[in-house]
Amino acid sequence: MKSKLLYASLLLVTSANAQQVVRYDVQDSEGQKFTVEAVLRKPTTENNRKALVILHHAGGWGQGTTAQYAQFFSERGFTTLEPRMFNGSRKNELTYLTDVYAALKFIGQQPEVDKNQISVMGLSFGANIAIFSATKWANQKHSDGQLTFKSYAAFYPTCWKHSALIKRTLPSRFKSPTAPDDLEDTWATRPLQIFTGTEDDYDERDANACKEFIAAIPDTQQREMTTVVQYQGATHGWDQQSRSFYEPGACKGRGCTNNNVSNAEVTLKAKQDLLKFLTD
Repeated sequence: MKSKLLYASLLLVTSANAQQVVRYDVQDSEGQKFTVEAVLRKPTTENNRKALVILHHAGGWGQGTTAQYAQFFSERGFTTLEPRMFNGSRKNELTYLTDVYAALKFIGQQPEVDKNQISVMGLSFGANIAIFSATKWANQKHSDGQLTFKSYAAFYPTCWKHSALIKRTLPSRFKSPTAPDDLEDTWATRPLQIFTGTEDDYDERDANACKEFIAAIPDTQQREMTTVVQYQGATHGWDQQSRSFYEPGACKGRGCTNNNVSNAEVTLKAKQDLLKFLTD
């Protein structure tokens, strides 16, 4: 059943760079109602009528990692929206598809935005959500195929997980109970670009992991529309503070220590590469 999305924005904070905290009410397919809070930024230069929804990583919205992207793109004519999906405990990635499609609908209603020029990007956990949102299943379930993103960008997703999901080899402990087995068999057939580092511990530092995911996509048209931008020597979370932590999903699901090494050069290059992807 299509999710019914009810929107009532409340502007809480306004700053010099047109940043606003907004809220919109959502009712999911099970009839549960909740409110999503997000940061909306208007263009600070000439408006290009494009928009970008930015999904945070598993550390939560409180770490503020998405703000640098919102600022970068608002300074280049985009309207941006950063949903505050969670801060601390989280659910499985598919749970947040309702939030993502609510964000799409909300930002598409902004007068300065062309609803056909809205893209989505995600970081890590958010990158996996962005990939899932590109599937035909998600698009049909959450918007009846009536409204979709123009393009999708995934920053350091767990590519091994997507390959295993397609090949039906994903361990049950990593599966979402609401995910159909053929989730990634059919897609919205829109451009999807993956941004990854060669030293990502989630993919066991396998530089071919994301390429293998793309090669496994059974939808020929989507496979041709999916590309990888890879940064030599970059780790997971290159745009975050450096830290190391044990992660059960790292090392292709075997579990190991993941290392995030902050890299300002890669962070800037990735922003520039994403801008090119969104404007080509």
